[in-house]
Amino acid sequence: MRAVRDTDDAFAFWHKGGHSCDTEPPTCERVHRLTGAREPARRMRRRRRRIIGIVADDLGALGDVARSWTVSINFFQNDLREDNLPKLAASDAVTRARRFGLKLNCEVLEAGIMLRTDKQAALSHLRALGFTVSIDDFGVGFSNLAEVLRMAPDCLKIDKQFIRDLLINEEDTRIANTIIDLGKSLNLTVVAEGVETAEQEYYLSQRGCALAQGYFFSKPLLPRDFENFVQTFHARIVENNA
Repeated sequence: MRAVRDTDDAFAFWHKGGHSCDTEPPTCERVHRLTGAREPARRMRRRRRRIIGIVADDLGALGDVARSWTVSINFFQNDLREDNLPKLAASDAVTRARRFGLKLNCEVLEAGIMLRTDKQAALSHLRALGFTVSIDDFGVGFSNLAEVLRMAPDCLKIDKQFIRDLLINEEDTRIANTIIDLGKSLNLTVVAEGVETAEQEYYLSQRGCALAQGYFFSKPLLPRDFENFVQTFHARIVENNA
């Protein structure tokens, strides 16, 4: 599970029935409120519905603290086939996720958004199912602005290679700032990937980047450790706001 706005590739692991699934840390807003978790679908294409169910059950077990969180799932070009989507829509996993108050988000790599009409139709279908759409690793692909607008994403995720040397490499800093400004102009949510230092976190927040993810928040966590992390995190927020 991933903590956005302060951590990057920290992973939690779900162990159920002898299987495990790695997910990136929880999502944090500038006010440092956990808002979501991400489940990468790599190597799990055939198990997506089951994984959604596992994540939904584990987050649902956290109770109200996880209600309204977003579960983000990587979709690849071959996944975006409309004949695959009815099964996903009708799956018990999606039903359970909604019952627990979880939101679902489709993440598509920028390098894969040169979408044909059928892929765009698949994204429209996902939106009709209640999914939001994010462009992952934004800034490293070859898309142009017209393609981004045609995809109509809800979120742009700044690739971590531009965050790694933020405030050190002038070009990377300019690119990160440009993506933040682009998101603002299009009224999109912007997430910074790979935040590892307090300086990076502070700079991005001052530039108006609402969300971030990275080791600054948490390293990989097992489910039981993640639950403790969530409780400690929220307790710290209450203490700071007292």
